[in-house]
Amino acid sequence: MCIICVVKKQKLTDQQLESCWSSNPDGAGISIPLGNEVEVARGFMTLEDLRYYYNQIRQKPHVLHFRLASVGVSTPSLTHPFLCTGKSP
Repeated sequence: MCIICVVKKQKLTDQQLESCWSSNPDGAGISIPLGNEVEVARGFMTLEDLRYYYNQIRQKPHVLHFRLASVGVSTPSLTHPFLCTGKSP
């Protein structure tokens, strides 16, 4: 099962980030609400890449998703979050 972290006030510590990744190592992604838009960064396939990007984030709230592959292979294109719009199927 995937791990989803909703960060409202305090960012994840490095230890928490590592723990989530260790449990669900099949990729990660982050979504950050910015006004009426949502910035999405996904396809992180190593803890080091995720950690580098995450350390740059200053905005709160934000959401992290750690994938545990149950269907499909471990690939950047299957990491979450997926963008959904009014035109999404």
